[in-house]
Amino acid sequence: MHTRGRAAATLWVVSLFLWSATVQAQQNLIASVQVTGNEYISRDAILDAAKDALRIGSEYSDQAANAARAAVLRMGYFAEVTVSHEVTPEGVTVTIAVVERKRIEQIAFVGNTVISDSVLQEAIRTRVGHVVDNEVIRRDVGRLEEQYSRQG
Repeated sequence: MHTRGRAAATLWVVSLFLWSATVQAQQNLIASVQVTGNEYISRDAILDAAKDALRIGSEYSDQAANAARAAVLRMGYFAEVTVSHEVTPEGVTVTIAVVERKRIEQIAFVGNTVISDSVLQEAIRTRVGHVVDNEVIRRDVGRLEEQYSRQG
C-alpha cells in the first residue's frame, strides 16, 4: 500500500510538472501582432515584412523580434522600429512600433533659367510623397549637375 501511495504521489507530481510545462509553452506562443505609429505605410505591409519572424502560433524569442525589426527596417520607410512583447494568459502579444521617415511634400527648383522645371524633374528620382532618402537625394544632385553641364 505504501508503494502504491508513493507511485500515485510521483504520478501526481509528474502530471503537475507536465501541465505546468504545457501552460508555460503556450504562454510563450505568439497570440497576436499589433502595429503602432504607422500613418502612410499600411499595417498589412508591415506585418507582411515581419511574417517570417513573427507568426501567430509560433514561439516568441528575442531572435524572432530582432529579425522582424530588421525586416521592417529594410522596407526603407521607417526612421525607427521597436518590437516589444507582453505575456498574457492567451499567449504573447507582440507590438511593432514604427516611426515613419519624413515625406517629401514639395520639390522646387530655384534660380534655374536655362533648363525648365519639367526637364529637371525628369532628371531626378525623388518624387513628392516619397520618403526622404538622403542617398537618392545625393544622387539626384549629381544628376542635376550633369544635366546643367550638358545643357547649361
